[in-house]
Amino acid sequence: MLKKLIYICALTAATSLAACDDDSTTNPYVESACDDGLDNDNDGFIDCADQDCMDKPACNGEICNDGEDNDGDGYIDCADQDCMNSATCQIEDEICDDGLDNDGDGFVDCNDNDCSSECEYLEVCDDGEDNDGDGFIDCADQDCQRHQVCNTTEEEICGDGIDNDANGLTDCKDPACADLPECQIEGEICDDGLDNDGDGYIDCTDSECFGISGCNIIPEICDDGIDNDGDGYVDCTDVDCRLNEYCLENQEICDDGLDNDGDGYIDCTDQECLQHPACQVNREDCWNGLDDDGDGLVDCDDMDCYEYCNSDYEYDCSNGVDDDNDGLIDCEDIDDCYWYCNNDYEMDCGDGYDNDNDGLIDCEDEDCMGTPECGEILCDPIFDEGCPMPNQHCYVDVSNMSIGEPYCYAPAGNLPTGSPCGSSTDCQPGNVCMSTGFGEPVCYQACYLDAPNCSNGGSCMGWDTYGICM
Repeated sequence: MLKKLIYICALTAATSLAACDDDSTTNPYVESACDDGLDNDNDGFIDCADQDCMDKPACNGEICNDGEDNDGDGYIDCADQDCMNSATCQIEDEICDDGLDNDGDGFVDCNDNDCSSECEYLEVCDDGEDNDGDGFIDCADQDCQRHQVCNTTEEEICGDGIDNDANGLTDCKDPACADLPECQIEGEICDDGLDNDGDGYIDCTDSECFGISGCNIIPEICDDGIDNDGDGYVDCTDVDCRLNEYCLENQEICDDGLDNDGDGYIDCTDQECLQHPACQVNREDCWNGLDDDGDGLVDCDDMDCYEYCNSDYEYDCSNGVDDDNDGLIDCEDIDDCYWYCNNDYEMDCGDGYDNDNDGLIDCEDEDCMGTPECGEILCDPIFDEGCPMPNQHCYVDVSNMSIGEPYCYAPAGNLPTGSPCGSSTDCQPGNVCMSTGFGEPVCYQACYLDAPNCSNGGSCMGWDTYGICM
């Protein structure tokens, strides 16, 4: 046989020597290029589909998870038979009680034949309940097809309120009534355990129910510029992202004129910078005798203090003015100035004087327990509890425009939430006086970060233990 082949090749050497040569550069019957999209040797196979190209670099096989047709055979990833044994392309087994279509065959849990042995006796077919958790009740569940209570010759009457065919479903809930006009439903009902729109997804597993109350909220993606969970905060401004690696690495620099964290807000317009010193605006303190905001107007001469100075509280008990316009000046106003004017309270715990003439100066006096000058005690600024003296009230100390530790103070302020303020003690207990960087300080409701108590339904934004309701 070998001699015959040699003989044939020799006879044709003068005209077709190249046909016996494996070199594709001289043999027109070998695919010369494996990545040009042409059938170079006219054998009906192009590039990597031609066996001549099997060992060529351009045809070194399909990558099974990159979305590309790497070997040029017209099949991508797991659709390519080269990937049949790839771990990426292995089909999962169906888990029969997790509400998911694990093997991707369109059937979930006990509706999947793969679960027939595990689910055969789970559904009770006449108790009106979805015992196996597959979204189908009694005779509507295919597990009950052979059950005696489901083999009835009666038909469902679709408007009498009776389960005529004894399948556990009444009137429009029965598939037998699905085609009637009065039973046509546009869209999924998200809490009835049924696949109302017939797309194979039940209640919250249906995309139509995403974001609906009672269904899982879409989680926030921290770097896409979208408010995914619909809470009004985008990316790194959302508290859900505060420990996200992207947000920790791309924090906003508050004074460089750049949008460092890519959320669309620059410097002081970014919520991350609310408490940064560069973003704070001086506020007129309305009873310290100073021009705090540098506009040439002091205290109540400054219109910034209009609401404060026209309040119903005698805020200065020694200025000879009827601050609250109730006809009573300073110590005549016993409701507001009692503690100051009766000298039975250590009004200033750091002035070196015995203000109440009880022989005890400043921190020696129990009136000063829990004040910033004399050390903190454990009091609750949210619910105004824990101060040692009955006339004291618990406030959160605001230092360098960030929320700090609680302390006790008397008397209590009377400005309600939302009112302009000079200090936290101007506000009613349970509030804190702050500027968020976009305007003058006002009284905000204080809150716990780990157990928000915001009466306005807002979010608790802050630092460490305490925050303010936004």
